[in-house]
Amino acid sequence: MKIAFADFTGTDYNVESAYQVPLGGSESACCYLAEALALQGHEVFLLNNSSIAGMSRGVMCLPWSKVSGQLLQSLEALIVLKFAVEGVQIRSSIGENTRLILWTQHAHNQPVMQQLQNPAQRDIYDGIAMVSDWQRDRFHQEFNIDITRSFVLRNAIAPAFGKLFPDSTPILAHKSKPPILAYTSTPFRGLDILLEVFPRIRKAVPGTRLKVFSSMKVYQFAQAADESEFGVLYRKCRETEGVEYIGSIPQPDLARELRSVTALAYPNTFSETSCIAVMEAMASGCFVVTSDLAALPETTAGFARLIPIEGGWEAYKNRFFEETVQVIRECTAADSTNAESHLRRQVNYVNSEYTWSVRAGKWVEWLSSIQAKTAISADLQQQAYQCLIHGKYSQATTFYEEAIEACPEVMSNYWHLGLTFLLQGQEAQAQATWMLPMMEADTEQVNLWTAEIVQVLQKEATRREAMADYQTAALIEQYIVELTTNSP
Repeated sequence: MKIAFADFTGTDYNVESAYQVPLGGSESACCYLAEALALQGHEVFLLNNSSIAGMSRGVMCLPWSKVSGQLLQSLEALIVLKFAVEGVQIRSSIGENTRLILWTQHAHNQPVMQQLQNPAQRDIYDGIAMVSDWQRDRFHQEFNIDITRSFVLRNAIAPAFGKLFPDSTPILAHKSKPPILAYTSTPFRGLDILLEVFPRIRKAVPGTRLKVFSSMKVYQFAQAADESEFGVLYRKCRETEGVEYIGSIPQPDLARELRSVTALAYPNTFSETSCIAVMEAMASGCFVVTSDLAALPETTAGFARLIPIEGGWEAYKNRFFEETVQVIRECTAADSTNAESHLRRQVNYVNSEYTWSVRAGKWVEWLSSIQAKTAISADLQQQAYQCLIHGKYSQATTFYEEAIEACPEVMSNYWHLGLTFLLQGQEAQAQATWMLPMMEADTEQVNLWTAEIVQVLQKEATRREAMADYQTAALIEQYIVELTTNSP
């Protein structure tokens, strides 16, 4: 397949960057997946703000200034990273048969995802790739995204973390004594809690050390900006006995460090859609002690010690302290057979399930199953709406029906088709059209779709008032009242 990854965030990196400098999770995942796809024989491009154009680990990396229309038209799939940017505008630049995919690691409540509240922007994508069931469920609830149009394709570990402990190699024997704990996420996800709890851990297990691999450098923050926002935390690291502040380092270096770490101490307070840091700690033979927040339970696949966040943060800190001390004692006990067995199962699981070569195969399988029908539907939708606003209702009806046939999951076409019937005085046909997709929907879904219909009707009523067509506007307003009154 001919596949391109599109990053509109302005970040400067190529695939080799993932091996040389700290990168954010989304960027790292993109690099490793692109490389894995190239290794499997696909033609892969990375389109971003890279300052250097050229091949990087089998992937052609191009800055946007060097991306031609011919390339965009020739793609079989264009995968938009991270942000729900102007999908309608992107669609107009790519081929009719190009699959337009949104791949995001963000949660539903992030500002950069709110474009999906707009049905036109939401429905323009042929598919949306999610990194966890938790994330997909929230997007379904928040943006009314049809579950069938999204697919969970989980993250994976950097190649440097693969096979750190072959089957014949004991794991605990390579862990430092006294034990070392590590924190490898960004500073705003629980480092403050860990620094508060760590002195108690060190007192309970004398000699325990903590290495902190954390900064905002992964997001290409300038050091001054990083220090301005999180310098207090970094200074506390340096001033706390037993803590070594290292900062963000390249993944190969981090893999070497984690091989001797006993546990990832991660008192997470941030709702993560996935967690590559946890996956890579698991691959490194580290016990994981973290919260049960958001997607962490499914990401850790039953191997982590998950701390409930209910009951307030003080209770959470106490439980985190107790669980971390328990893990250290199990690993350093005279008989650590159970701990060794647990880590062996964990490492083997990650090496078989959480690799980018496995993920690449899943991506190709999913992309191959998608037909780029949305492009045809969007074109028909645009033609239909032009007919509608010019009073050509019969033609509008035909175009909307064809758009629905091309891409049945685009709900806004049903709502506008019903509107065309309503404007022709066919109220019963309008109701039947709106009810069609709702027949097997639950009450919550029906309410969401009813709100969308009201939005479509209100827009048309406002347009009619601006044209001084008060009679039609009043008719639509009356129907809005009936619709909202009768909704479940």
